[in-house]
Amino acid sequence: MIWRRQVGEVTHYYLGGKEIAFRKGSTLEYLHTDHLGSTSVTTNTSGTTVSTVKYFPFGGARSQTGTLDTDKKFTGQRLDQTGLYYYGARYYDATIGRFISPDTIVPNPANPRSLNRYSYCLNNPLKYFDPTGHQWSVPSIQTILNYVAQQQAAANQAVQQAQ
Repeated sequence: MIWRRQVGEVTHYYLGGKEIAFRKGSTLEYLHTDHLGSTSVTTNTSGTTVSTVKYFPFGGARSQTGTLDTDKKFTGQRLDQTGLYYYGARYYDATIGRFISPDTIVPNPANPRSLNRYSYCLNNPLKYFDPTGHQWSVPSIQTILNYVAQQQAAANQAVQQAQ
């Protein structure tokens, strides 16, 4: 079921709890994510790229073209007015690559990297991600396949536009 949320002059559209598009005025843009769920590309209704964002491993914006009119950014989490990402359980600061409060789940004593309860993804964001702020995980095969399919569709679209 698709639902929408109005924030000022921007209408955000969601499917299955995930933002898929937004409308500002008469302009509709679609959100595309990378393998971690980070919003990385927006396209218009004709498939033309409107904006792109590339992230450093811990979530800082490495480069950006265009304007991304959504608050769902790194790993699909909300970036609020304070510059922190809200992961549901706690806030994350991409500038320092750490959560700003300790994890309420007791770490695994058998894994020394989990003893730092402020760390993001065992300090290995290239391998893991943390969708909730409580537990790091490996991106699922389905997430990776969806990313590959998106990239293939974008490549096909670029080829068609070039012809």
